[in-house]
Amino acid sequence: MTAARALLAAVRFYQRAISPAFPPRCRFEPSCSAYAAEAVEVHGAGRGTWLAVRRLAKCAPWHPGGVDLVPPRAGTAEPTHSSCTAASDPTTPPVPPADDPARRPGDTPPAPGRSAQQEAGVA
Repeated sequence: MTAARALLAAVRFYQRAISPAFPPRCRFEPSCSAYAAEAVEVHGAGRGTWLAVRRLAKCAPWHPGGVDLVPPRAGTAEPTHSSCTAASDPTTPPVPPADDPARRPGDTPPAPGRSAQQEAGVA
């Protein structure tokens, strides 16, 4: 078993056995475990682990979070995985720009995998 496959197995174990026991609270899209798995798949064990550690270091109260995609492999300009297109989900309605007068505070859709009640903190 190669190092990359062993790391992927560890991440998949975490995703299936440990992560479901906790409520979703990741401030990034894709989640840190999905990012780690994709980074190891795209860049290999060494650089993929480094990218995952850097991403985990960003997971702090002072970081705003948001969309943070795995950088493409050197020499490729195209994204290679599905999480690279996570920000452009066709099922999510578009949110008007911040300076649009028609925009209301409730226009932002809930995070993927969370209901509107969970997002509002009432469930």
